[in-house]
Amino acid sequence: MFKTVSLILLSFVSQSLASDECKDWFAKTGAKPGKSNCEITCAGSMIDMNTFSCTSQCTKFCEVKCPTPPFWEKILNAKSGPFKPLKTGEREKILWAISRLPKGFIPKSLRGLVRATKVDFLSPQNPASSSEEFIIFFPPAFSSDIQIDRVLFHEVVHHLIINEWSSDFLKYKKESGWIGLKDGAFRKGEFVETDGKASAEENFANNIEYFVFDQKILKETSKSIFDWINKNFKNRLKMENGCDEKNISK
Repeated sequence: MFKTVSLILLSFVSQSLASDECKDWFAKTGAKPGKSNCEITCAGSMIDMNTFSCTSQCTKFCEVKCPTPPFWEKILNAKSGPFKPLKTGEREKILWAISRLPKGFIPKSLRGLVRATKVDFLSPQNPASSSEEFIIFFPPAFSSDIQIDRVLFHEVVHHLIINEWSSDFLKYKKESGWIGLKDGAFRKGEFVETDGKASAEENFANNIEYFVFDQKILKETSKSIFDWINKNFKNRLKMENGCDEKNISK
């Protein structure tokens, strides 16, 4: 029995070591998953006796299980004006967040995903914000305790309000009591986030976000708004399973 267990453990360790060796070897070949010449580059690379078995894994290595949709590929590669492009590690996190978005989340107004080099002056803990054309990620967005898919989801909703959901947003404002208010006035009722008190847009984005990520809180805070979103938006808000960033085309 002891001998059998030892052999199993040895086999497991050997496979793990082989996997690590191939991972390093793939990186050295210059082969890129998703590229048309990936397998040729991978299999045609020089090998040594320690990595001779890696060529048999080239097909699997080159397979892209979760390619980036064309719209989001364009958004990620767009010129960002005064902003900085995403760093490699940041881009991987954003790619994963993109793979989680509902399929209909394709806002026409969005031109790029960019990052700021400094925190938001008015709100240092703010992970992201939206301008008319960009979603701007601040440094806190990439900390380990931030739910980046939730952050991206919220900001995309802001852009959907501009075109795709404009008529729905108008109905929401009528339903929730924003229509007819004087400048600076708050609508009646409770809010899931305090920043929603001063803006119908922010209030809407917060409530849509909470419907997906914290339904219990939204239902307890405002049952009528929860029911309205459930009736009018439920079918548009199904999150995807998401893809490991290592399997997403870059």
